[in-house]
Amino acid sequence: MCTLLCCFGCLTLFGFRDRVCQKLVYFPPTVQYAIEVEPDRKDGKYTMWMLDEHRNKVEPYRGPRFETAMVHTKRGETIATMYIGCPGSRTMLLFSHGNATDIGCMRDHLIDLSQQLQVNIFTYDYSGYGLSTGKANAHNTLSDIEAAYDYMIKKYPTECNVVILYGQSLGTGPTIYLSRVKRVTGIVIHSGLMSALRVIKPVPDTRWFDIYPNIDLIKEVKCPVFIIHGTADQEIPVHHGQALASIAPNPYKPYWVEGAGHNNIEVHWREPYLERMRQFVGEMERLEVKRATQPQPHSPSSLSLSREDHLHPLPPRSVPPASNSSSSGSSHRKDSSGASVDSRASLSSISVAAVGGDGPPPQSPSASPVHRRESDFGGTTSFSSSSSSSSSSSAIPSITVTSSSSSSDAPKRSLNGHAPIGLRDMVA
Repeated sequence: MCTLLCCFGCLTLFGFRDRVCQKLVYFPPTVQYAIEVEPDRKDGKYTMWMLDEHRNKVEPYRGPRFETAMVHTKRGETIATMYIGCPGSRTMLLFSHGNATDIGCMRDHLIDLSQQLQVNIFTYDYSGYGLSTGKANAHNTLSDIEAAYDYMIKKYPTECNVVILYGQSLGTGPTIYLSRVKRVTGIVIHSGLMSALRVIKPVPDTRWFDIYPNIDLIKEVKCPVFIIHGTADQEIPVHHGQALASIAPNPYKPYWVEGAGHNNIEVHWREPYLERMRQFVGEMERLEVKRATQPQPHSPSSLSLSREDHLHPLPPRSVPPASNSSSSGSSHRKDSSGASVDSRASLSSISVAAVGGDGPPPQSPSASPVHRRESDFGGTTSFSSSSSSSSSSSAIPSITVTSSSSSSDAPKRSLNGHAPIGLRDMVA
């Protein structure tokens, strides 16, 4: 391992760091989606299709509050973005996905998350992922999130009264970076890493050739930081999340999910996960109201939570009942605005196979939404997003978990957003 690190350091000296990382860190899948623009449609001019193994277009989705756009970055790339609107909401969640996925794979999960939390969601593909141009590297991912944020603020100013950054796995690097330099109300760190190098080898200090040094950058994050991490995560062990929580200047009460792995929190613990997310979103909205009524000489990113706020989050936000049609024979459903949307895009009528481990048995089309997730191990399973088994603990667990590598072939169509980690996927 020491020899490997020395070699990597030497290659970095000669300007090969990005090239090495492209081979060892980033694993963009084959493009999983296609986009069509039909300006004359009254039910939404943007249509996103999923692509099956034969590259046929399936599972279309469109809606009056669903938009896509290609956005230019400062580094000369063009990234694909997706906006999911929620009527009446002035809260925006900027979502940075994990590795080995794209915004097409994450589409159904994010549509459901928007409905469950009653927030707007804006997401993007890193350079080299999905329909975005260029190649993935650390510099590009940071430029990508800046471009996505700037476009989002300019395009949807009313919906961005409260801005929450959400980074998952690989996405925690860009998320923590951006929260230091832009106006945000709070951030969510889901299965986050201390740094890329620390995923494969514990080191006391950040090496000069390391990437995504979250453990150092989070010291400069002034807004509330909500950390979510599974105690049985074998890819980015829970001590990464514990370290970030202990160093963050303004940590929100962490969510340590007892027994959860790297990729299955939103699937197997979905109800408690949504409950904790609703509490955090509600708290951030309350903080923004407080800032507006009591102007202070600093930005929302400097808002802090009192000890009482940490221990007693707001009660759950009320969520309107699901609007999915109960008729299995219907080919269309109504969205929240009353517009007709193809039922193939309805989360309650999609049955997808996820590459994963021990998930619950497949649900019927009328059951709860199916969440596209690829788990850490081999196998094929359909996951129901309403699964809420097992329990969670708010206290930091006293456990020791060692990172395990999982080398496999290049990921097939991912339905969760992550490839197996280890040296193959240092930053998840």
